[in-house]
Amino acid sequence: KVTIGMDTNSKNLPKELCHTHFTALTVKNALVDKCRMERSDGARPDVNIENPDVPILVALRASSTGGGGAHVSVYRSLNGFESLHKHGYRAEDNAIHKAAMKESMASGLLYECGWHLLVAQAKKDSMPALLVDPMTGSGTFCIEAAMMAADVAPGLMRIKSTTQTNNGNNENVMWMPPALRWRSSDASLWKRLIQEAQEREKKGRQWIIGKNPTTGQRNCRILGNEINESAYKLALQGSQRANFSSVIEFRKGNCEEWKLAEQIIEGRTIVVVNPPWGLRLNEEEADVDNSWLALKTFLREECAGAEAWVLSGNKDLTRLLKMKKTRSVPLSTAAESLRWLQYHIFQNKPALNTNIVEII
Repeated sequence: KVTIGMDTNSKNLPKELCHTHFTALTVKNALVDKCRMERSDGARPDVNIENPDVPILVALRASSTGGGGAHVSVYRSLNGFESLHKHGYRAEDNAIHKAAMKESMASGLLYECGWHLLVAQAKKDSMPALLVDPMTGSGTFCIEAAMMAADVAPGLMRIKSTTQTNNGNNENVMWMPPALRWRSSDASLWKRLIQEAQEREKKGRQWIIGKNPTTGQRNCRILGNEINESAYKLALQGSQRANFSSVIEFRKGNCEEWKLAEQIIEGRTIVVVNPPWGLRLNEEEADVDNSWLALKTFLREECAGAEAWVLSGNKDLTRLLKMKKTRSVPLSTAAESLRWLQYHIFQNKPALNTNIVEII
């Protein structure tokens, strides 16, 4: 028997239409009545709000012509009501760091900085690829970097996991998404794609823990540092859930005290960091400034020969680095306007010896 589910998305509506539950109920009743009229047996579809066969999204937008009306669009959802930005390694109880970025955003930023290209080059020339995050938070950058290096499809972890629904049933919502229950779907193609993704993951995970037989160097190293105890624990948990505990090396402490210079590989190291901006955690202004000054020390003293990418939502804080950016990529998330800033870090020039030696 077919089940349906409803969700609503509203924007700038008159107050009479702002009750999203009432809107969803009204549209659901209209669709159910229509189904009963069309079916010869008069049967009505059941409602399943967790894993429906036909998830329906109703989008309402205020009318541009005025008069208090709204434009309504009704969509069938291919994957259900679960957001695709989730990649399956965060705790089911939604215990995440307050300033944690979405997994999809972290993955996109890693692509922008060329991490996937460095990994591809490492697989070709057998020279290592190194990624460093000195303020890793709950480890999103590090885990996403490991997934990319190990060729793990973004949604594969969620597909392989089991989800407990509100009614206590254990069912994998992502293994058989709603679109595959429709008559026009090709379930055999979906299964073949899943199998191909699993085979690629198996090979990728073997590569990421492998070593160069000549030099003994790891093919790929991913290093993260976090000063906050709770965020550090979340990073360890996320890495364990993603099965990357043996791949990602996390350290707890101030990045200003992280001695990493000898491990940086010139031309093969990318540093990514999402420092505090003072907008997300209600931080004290002095603490935020100190974080950026610590980052400045780390980048200058420990990262010579690396390429650094810094996510910033505050240009005044960015100036504390006193470094010249080589690229600035604008992006927006929620109501915040951000910049993904690239810096090339060079060796410090040795100080000139001004002592005068008298030759007799």
